[in-house]
Amino acid sequence: MRTIDTAPPPAAGGRGTIRALLLAGLAGQPMFEVVPLALMPVLLGMPLMPAALIVTLGQAVFGLQLPMLAGWTGHLAAGIVL
Repeated sequence: MRTIDTAPPPAAGGRGTIRALLLAGLAGQPMFEVVPLALMPVLLGMPLMPAALIVTLGQAVFGLQLPMLAGWTGHLAAGIVL
């Protein structure tokens, strides 16, 4: 009689998985930029400013006055990580 091993496979994780996720985020980042800056002017008649969203959220949620450079940096970091 044969027995079936029902133990779950070892969990995939560690640095390789994190690296793959970050590379996937970096690969997807151009699309994250194309939609608000190139596609929305065609659909809405004006571009969306993702950096302005980050600056506005920083002000509304945390009461911080962020420069636009910080907004772009936050937007790019969110696109890569999320």
